[in-house]
Amino acid sequence: MPRDITPEDIVILVDGRGALVDLDGPGLRSTHDYEILSDSGDPLQTGMFPFVSAELLGRPYYRRKGSTGRPVHYFIHDLESFLWVLVWICLTREGPAKRRRDLSSTQQSEQLSGLRQIVIDLFEGDKNVSMRTKRLFIHIATRRTLVDDELLCYVSDFMAPLQDLIYEFLSLISTAYEDNRRDAQAVYEDALRLFDKHIRSLQKEDPSGLSKKPRENKE
Repeated sequence: MPRDITPEDIVILVDGRGALVDLDGPGLRSTHDYEILSDSGDPLQTGMFPFVSAELLGRPYYRRKGSTGRPVHYFIHDLESFLWVLVWICLTREGPAKRRRDLSSTQQSEQLSGLRQIVIDLFEGDKNVSMRTKRLFIHIATRRTLVDDELLCYVSDFMAPLQDLIYEFLSLISTAYEDNRRDAQAVYEDALRLFDKHIRSLQKEDPSGLSKKPRENKE
């Protein structure tokens, strides 16, 4: 799994399958902040700041069993980065590659203010604020009502069918951290089964057209 996971790394193929690529580094390095760690003695790019694990941003461990010292970049951090990319897309997009108009609207409401603030706190604001906000969600991951009230209620209508996926993916990652899991392949397989389950559900119900193939209406 690549260590620099960003929206630009995700490609949706014509048949509806997805793929991760890593073509954005040279083009985006000048416009995005990267987190560089050097615990091993060599600079290590851990990814673009908005999507980096809070454990790496702040360097104290989440509440993990038997963990001491400073966190070292491991597979679970990459999986967490993938989660934040998914959350970012669901908060900031209201259609395929379509930026959510609510983010630039001049209208004022409690819902819109909350949306704008959570996007800033997670992805666009101060490093310490981003760290604390991500850490909060990792800690409350299994408390559905809190996650609904603080995060999922701000997902765009178009992306609403993915709310359950976000919650279960967040819970999976939080539990993996808490149990200090080192069985990378097994955790990846758990994540893939989770995504497969929700893909099947979307294909069956498809309330928003989210799972339709990009070209199926082009003859």
